[in-house]
Amino acid sequence: MVSARDRILEASLELFSARGYSAVTTKAIAEAAAVNEVTVFRLFGSKERLFREVFAAYYIKPDDAIRAISLRDELEGDLVAFARTFVAFFSGNHKIVSMSIKDIKEEFADIDDTLRGQVDIMRAAVSPYLAGAVGRGAAFGDPAELASLFVECLFGFAFHRVRLGGIADLGSAVVAFARVFARGIATAS
Repeated sequence: MVSARDRILEASLELFSARGYSAVTTKAIAEAAAVNEVTVFRLFGSKERLFREVFAAYYIKPDDAIRAISLRDELEGDLVAFARTFVAFFSGNHKIVSMSIKDIKEEFADIDDTLRGQVDIMRAAVSPYLAGAVGRGAAFGDPAELASLFVECLFGFAFHRVRLGGIADLGSAVVAFARVFARGIATAS
């Protein structure tokens, strides 16, 4: 049997990601979780603390997935592997990301910073790989700029899809982008 605490967290994730922090009331959360509103306050103390606990419970860091990528020094295949890892990370976090794009920037700057920091983590993973590819002559351009462009485009695709209401076809779009990007940087200008 699912505990009241877990039902509240799950209901909160769904509501916050669909409507945003400001638009969700503790009464709505209690109704969705099939508990009394007093239970929400007894277990979490405040709506703000509940929001933070939802983030802590459901946020998935990309670090382990990035470390698990098997790179073969084959530009297109490796960039596709990075892109697929990104899709897995983003798919696991899309409701958390939906919460972040609603209205948390001012109220939860620390959570917003954590989410925006994922761009830096992905960039830090891709940049040394691209530096190696440039060093081998497999790619052309400034590795840091290429890494920024690649990662920011991935996040752009993902945020655009979330804003449109879903990420169902994100994987195919991101893989197609990675292939085109790899072919583009493999050509000397």
